[in-house]
Amino acid sequence: MTNTEENNQKKDSSKLKKKKTDLPWWVEILFVQIGLPEKLLVNFLIYKDLVNKNIKNKFPHIQFTLFLIITVIYINPIIKNYRYKNICIEEALRSTKSIDNKQTTHINSLNICNGGKL
Repeated sequence: MTNTEENNQKKDSSKLKKKKTDLPWWVEILFVQIGLPEKLLVNFLIYKDLVNKNIKNKFPHIQFTLFLIITVIYINPIIKNYRYKNICIEEALRSTKSIDNKQTTHINSLNICNGGKL
């Protein structure tokens, strides 16, 4: 063999090494070790590509939706807390029917709801 042929063989073998990559661990386990059909792998990879394309195309919509969901989850306990406080104040107003003016009655019912005494 000549030097050019040896160099070409080295280049070809280095290209093959670069092209050959290790399989992901889940492919190794499911399709090599367990022996699931390759058709399932092909379908999974096609579905994965479609999902990635859709996520890239609709990322602003997904981001806005996630922001709204997180905002509602964050604000919901605060709204519930104030709703229960308002219910408590209404019940205290009904139970304490005083002859005094409305402002002192409201203050007294608020005091009862916050743990004060009658």
